[in-house]
Amino acid sequence: MRTVPLAVAATILLAGCGGASEHDRQVIFEQNCAACHSIAAGKPSPVAKAPNLYDLHPSATEVRRAVTEGAAGMPRHLVKGDALGEVVQYVEETTAR
Repeated sequence: MRTVPLAVAATILLAGCGGASEHDRQVIFEQNCAACHSIAAGKPSPVAKAPNLYDLHPSATEVRRAVTEGAAGMPRHLVKGDALGEVVQYVEETTAR
């Protein structure tokens, strides 16, 4: 069975409907970020050193910078292209107070 790389799938998804839905953004987050980061109030992240993004409440700029430049223990360019914007939007919306 042939698999489609995540970045290609996200690009197709976003191009096909003019933008991602909240569910689509959540899926992109889960596929790229949730292995390390929790995004629920008070829930520990799967990786102890990775902050819970809900508790951290990062700005869109902070999320974009961490994903593109990397952070302590986090690789650079983890998400690219349109998927990056969708992850930033998802984190911003989910952690909004």
